[in-house]
Amino acid sequence: MSLSAEQQALKQMQKPDLKYNLGDTVFLKSDLKKRYPMQIINFKLDDYNCSDYYTTWLNSQGTQEHGAFPEECLIKNQKTL
Repeated sequence: MSLSAEQQALKQMQKPDLKYNLGDTVFLKSDLKKRYPMQIINFKLDDYNCSDYYTTWLNSQGTQEHGAFPEECLIKNQKTL
């Protein structure tokens, strides 16, 4: 996954400090048992409601869903060594 040159320039101007990248697997912070991994599929660069990332995931019935979330609601799975 990659951004076009135009999207990359727009991202650098509007949201240069985004924490996650395309293809990253994240979870909602409210998903305490980490049951529903979500993959970041795009950035929501022109959003004024503070949703930073477009994500996709499979729900409990195995149906693919999509949504947009602000960075503050997401967390990467912390691996323990």
